[in-house]
Amino acid sequence: MTGTTCWMTFGGGDEDCRSMESRVKTFCTYFGLEFKKSIKVWKKSVLGMAFMLMILILGVAAVSTVLLQSQVFQIVNVALVVPEGEKMTRMALRFIESMDSVKSVCKFEYMEKDTAMRALQEGEVEAVIDLPENFYEDVDNGTNTPADIYFPEKTALRVELFRELLSDGVSMLQTAEAGVYAALSIADEYQALEGKNQIGNQVALLYMEEVMKRDGIFDKSVCSPLGTVDFGQYYYSAMVLLALLMGGLNFGFLYQKQSRIVAGKLAVYGMGKWKMSLAKVFVMTGILWLCSLILYLAACAVSAVFSLDFLRFHFRAVCGLLLLCAAIAAYFHAVYALAGNSLQGAAVVLAMNLVMVIGSGLLVPAAYLPDIVRKIGEWMPLSAWSSYHLNLMFGTVSLKEMLQLLGLCAAGTGIGAVSLWKNI
Repeated sequence: MTGTTCWMTFGGGDEDCRSMESRVKTFCTYFGLEFKKSIKVWKKSVLGMAFMLMILILGVAAVSTVLLQSQVFQIVNVALVVPEGEKMTRMALRFIESMDSVKSVCKFEYMEKDTAMRALQEGEVEAVIDLPENFYEDVDNGTNTPADIYFPEKTALRVELFRELLSDGVSMLQTAEAGVYAALSIADEYQALEGKNQIGNQVALLYMEEVMKRDGIFDKSVCSPLGTVDFGQYYYSAMVLLALLMGGLNFGFLYQKQSRIVAGKLAVYGMGKWKMSLAKVFVMTGILWLCSLILYLAACAVSAVFSLDFLRFHFRAVCGLLLLCAAIAAYFHAVYALAGNSLQGAAVVLAMNLVMVIGSGLLVPAAYLPDIVRKIGEWMPLSAWSSYHLNLMFGTVSLKEMLQLLGLCAAGTGIGAVSLWKNI
């Protein structure tokens, strides 16, 4: 009796194993067929995809160029009135003109005084600086002859910024002079062995050296609408995500009416709604992953050939792209399954892609968008995908971001599975 019971138990286990093996084989066969079909569809649409990708690249390049050339403040045109023969004064002004902090705010034009005042009245320049004769010599010997500076009655914010820059320059000059005068006073009191001129020049040079190193006095804190990446890195990531999102339009064949009929028959062989959903998500993930790898390797090759140091190959990026593609594939699966058929699904995917691209700040950074649009965009999946991809390519991916994408994968797959179950 015991032996018979054992035989029946072992026999049942073999039957379960054969059943499990059959289900796995059915799943793998279905996955393989759908993957091959996907490859064929993408081969047929490769020209269209290449054309669309070129349009995306041109669009991204146009937007990035506009943003790179745009400035918060327009440059202030300043007229300089310098008497003839003031070679040292002109030399000092040319040195000031070459400083980045000055070039980013104003542009100097040398004019006669009458011409400069007329240009100020007509709005051709926003400020006039009139330097008297022997200005450089007077500053050097301590006479401190003032310069006349003219502004219009109504000034814009950029002119106020220039006024503040000018005030800072005067403050630096006054501080330097105070240091020189203090050193000369001490030299007189204690009867220094060195000459007064040599002491004054030495103190002035020491102060100028510190002024030239003023950028090292403070800690740098970068405030950018793109975060820690530059424009090239940001728009490379944007181009990749756009290519993946628009590639989802080619997956409609997985949700055609015939596919639902086949799915109903496969359910008899153990291919339930969850396995069907996983198979579709795996197929789309594989195709999207291949597409992202091509773009990634191409960017790495271009960076290496032209010594741009823009992007370097890392195996972790290859693995990380798989998770990103899985999250996007789950999103496509949910949308197509909810839509019910391929045509409606493609239309909904396109509409949702456009909404996410605009609302999530993919093309135009979110900092430039209205507050309400930016707040809505923060809840869109594309915001999480963009942050993850940027950190994957140019930073460090956090555990929170990985868990967030895994949650999106589970949510999209689950929504799609429930929708397929209702449609079958």
